Amino acid sequence: MSQTVDRTALPASPAPDVPDASPASPPSGPSGLRVWQRLPWGVRYFLGRLALVPVTLFALCTLAFGLVNLIPSNPAGVLLGDFATPEEIARVNAELGLDQSLWARYVEFLKALASGSLGESYFTGESVTAALGARAASTLELVVGAWIVALVLGTALGVAMAYWKSPVGRSSISTGVALIQAIPDFVLGILGSLVFFYFLGALPLPLGQLPMTAAPPSAITGAAFLDALLTGDWSTAGAAAQQMILPIAALGISGSVVFARVVYAAASEVFASSHTAFARARGLSEPTVVRLAVRASLLPAVAASGIVVGGLIGGSAVVEVVFNWQGLGQWGAEGALEADIPVLEGYIIAGAGLALLAYIVADMSMYWLDPRVRVKR
Repeated sequence: MSQTVDRTALPASPAPDVPDASPASPPSGPSGLRVWQRLPWGVRYFLGRLALVPVTLFALCTLAFGLVNLIPSNPAGVLLGDFATPEEIARVNAELGLDQSLWARYVEFLKALASGSLGESYFTGESVTAALGARAASTLELVVGAWIVALVLGTALGVAMAYWKSPVGRSSISTGVALIQAIPDFVLGILGSLVFFYFLGALPLPLGQLPMTAAPPSAITGAAFLDALLTGDWSTAGAAAQQMILPIAALGISGSVVFARVVYAAASEVFASSHTAFARARGLSEPTVVRLAVRASLLPAVAASGIVVGGLIGGSAVVEVVFNWQGLGQWGAEGALEADIPVLEGYIIAGAGLALLAYIVADMSMYWLDPRVRVKR
C-alpha cells in the first residue's frame, strides 16, 4: 500500500546560489588594466612595441649627445683656422655655448629637442632639422633599393647553398659569400666604378644623383629620382636611375650576406624535412618544391630585415661620399670632419631613428606573416 508523503512537513531545501540581479561590483584592480585585457591580442602586441619607442628615442638622443660631446674636438679651432689666437677661440666657444659645463649643455639640448629643434650648423648656419628633411629622401631611396637587392641576392644564395648537393658547388657559393662579407661596401662601389664606367663604359660617371648635363627637377623630396617621378620628367628619372645603379649595388651586395646566412639555415631544414620528401613523393616538380621551400624560408629573412636596414643606413655614409650622393650619410661624414656638433647629433639621431623604425616594421611584419606570433602567450 503506497504511502503519501506530506511535503509540507519536510524541511525546506536550501535555496540555490542565484546571482544577484543587481549590477555586479567592478572587479578588483585598476580600470586601465581591465581595459588593456579586453583589447585584442594584436592591438596589445602593437601597442606594447610602440610603448618602448619614446624610451628608446630618449636613450638614443642621450647617447648621441654623449658620443659627440665627450669625444675631444675643437669646433672653434676648425671654424677659425690654424692661425686663430686663444682669445678668438675662447670668444667663439662662448658664442657657441661650448664654454658651459656638460650638464648645462645637455639640459639646453633637451630643451631644444622638446621644441623640435636640433640646433644649427656651426659652419653653414643651416637648421639641422631642415637639413635632415632635405637629405633624408636621398638616403632612403638608396637604402630601400639596396634592401631589395640584398633580399633577392641573399635569398638566391642561401637557397642555392641549401639545395646544392655537390660539396664543391656548395663550398664555392659559401666562399663567395665569405668574400663578399670581407670586402667593404665602399670598396665594392669603387671596383664597380672602375669596371662599368672606366673599362666598359656601360654606365655614366658615378658622381652625384644626376649627370652633369641633366637639369635637376623641381625639388619636392630632395631626391632627384623621386622628384623626377613626381613631376613626370621621365628622361631625368631615367638618368637618375642610372646614377643609382652602382651605389645601390654596392650596398645591396654587401648587405646580402646576412640574408644568405639566415635563409641558408632555414632552407636546409626545409629541404631535409619530411614534408619536402612527401611533396617529392607525391610527384611535385622540382621547381615547385624549390618555390615552396623558398616561401617557407623567407620568414627568417623578414625578421633579419631590421638588422640589415640598420647596417645599410650606417654603411651608406662612406658610399655616399664615394659617389658624392649628397644624402644624410655624406652630410654626417662632412660634419664629423668639421667637428660640427649639431650636425653630428642630428645625423646620429636620424640614423638611429630610421633603424628603430625598420625594427618595428620588421617586428610587425612577423606578427602578420607568422601565425605562431599571433597566438596569445
